[in-house]
Amino acid sequence: MHKSVCVLTTLLAGMFFSPELRAQEANAVICFGDPSMSASSATTTSIPIQAGYYKANGVNIRIQPSQSGSECALAVSSGHAFATSAGMTSLLVAAAKDPTLVIVAASYRYSWGVAVPDDSPIKTVAELKGKAIGVQSLSSASYLFGKATVNGGGLNADTDVQWINVGLGATAANALQTNRVVGYATYNGVVDIVGHLLGKKMRWLPSEVTLLQGNYGWLVRRADLKEKPQVVAGMLRGAFQASVYGNANPVAGLALHLKQFPEQNNPATRDSSIAILASRAEEQVMTDSTKLIGHVSMQELQKTASFYHKNGLLANEVDVSKIVDLSLIESANKFDKAKIIAEAKAAN
Repeated sequence: MHKSVCVLTTLLAGMFFSPELRAQEANAVICFGDPSMSASSATTTSIPIQAGYYKANGVNIRIQPSQSGSECALAVSSGHAFATSAGMTSLLVAAAKDPTLVIVAASYRYSWGVAVPDDSPIKTVAELKGKAIGVQSLSSASYLFGKATVNGGGLNADTDVQWINVGLGATAANALQTNRVVGYATYNGVVDIVGHLLGKKMRWLPSEVTLLQGNYGWLVRRADLKEKPQVVAGMLRGAFQASVYGNANPVAGLALHLKQFPEQNNPATRDSSIAILASRAEEQVMTDSTKLIGHVSMQELQKTASFYHKNGLLANEVDVSKIVDLSLIESANKFDKAKIIAEAKAAN
């Protein structure tokens, strides 16, 4: 598994970075669990690289694609990557097992759940009783989150509904279009692809799962957080800036993505790519009452972790206060959001 991840080289910065003072540039690898580097990865990969956000914050980032967030967490643990951004289930499992790892940012919103076409008569989870729900696979996190959604809606996910493996993209859309399934258990980004293929918006059924805070985050080694805080903060700041840019103008964001990955320039998938990027960026810039991107209270993170454990997404209960350190989030938010929004809107 580790052979697919390149070796990390990190150069110490000469001074603590502030937005007004550029640190000596450091090299770092971010492992990202999307082997195709699709538009859903743009705010972490292509936009901050092409817009120069990482470099402006003193970090020279190289992206290492991988198969999953779990594999990337292992890459960080072994020192083959400096950081990863991934689903919180992968990060919590990794940090709970390995005390050398720490979660340094958490997204306020990153949606999982069961979605239906917007014109579907189904309005609640309870109305799924006796019906079939599509899922990427019966071994995926989407299946586990889908079961948690159904159980949370007052049904028994093992007996009250049928689960059908419909894959991703066109096969999932076809299953909905032909009424083979009435809903689709999935997550943010994928739901927009299916909606685009159907030619209609997909709608999340009301669920605690979809509204959980901290479903996504960033992971680094504790030693790097302690010894290279300017590199960690600069990396997070660059990604946060890219999310603001992509949210303000997803069309311009896609243009930067295609500059990084020109082989993905396909007119047939352009609209769906824009929709995916827009959806991801919109959720990534959402904040709690602190107004800080990447901040979720320990209380809410513990609530999310406990929910995961209760619903089989985590084997053991975890104490998030021991594996989460958000001390650099304020520094990572020290940038002019209004300026980036103006630049993004002027990019067309």
